[in-house]
Amino acid sequence: MNTHNHTLLSFLLVPLWLLSVGGGCNQNREATHTTTANVELIKATKQDWTAGIQGGGSGTEFTFMVRTPASGTVAFQQIAIGGSDLEPTLVRPGDPVSGTSVTPGTNDTLHLRLSVKREESAASAASAVIHYTLNDEAKELAVPSIEKIPSLPRP
Repeated sequence: MNTHNHTLLSFLLVPLWLLSVGGGCNQNREATHTTTANVELIKATKQDWTAGIQGGGSGTEFTFMVRTPASGTVAFQQIAIGGSDLEPTLVRPGDPVSGTSVTPGTNDTLHLRLSVKREESAASAASAVIHYTLNDEAKELAVPSIEKIPSLPRP
């Protein structure tokens, strides 16, 4: 090999060698940080109700179905709806309705429920904002629309 070809070959091989030693991309490196996903809105509904007994009242029941992230600690504070900030009751789908909230778990599907009297401004709301914390960091989940489902008579 003549000197000119040897110099040219060395010139071309040095950058390749530098890349292989550590100056290039290392595909075996792990990510230096992870991102925790936020609460996901599955669906939002509202349903008018009327009590079966005279004077029992009427109102609107709101249900916000959400999924919590696969990691992190979530706590729901309030739902801003129709000019009011209301505290939801948290229940799991299929569980009986009670006044006691469940504690959210990871990757949990929950119903956030609110019931307001018909004369309250929230009863006619078409959107809402869910306020919650994720790992003690304040977050908001916008609910751009709420589907109205058929009315329900109550006993």
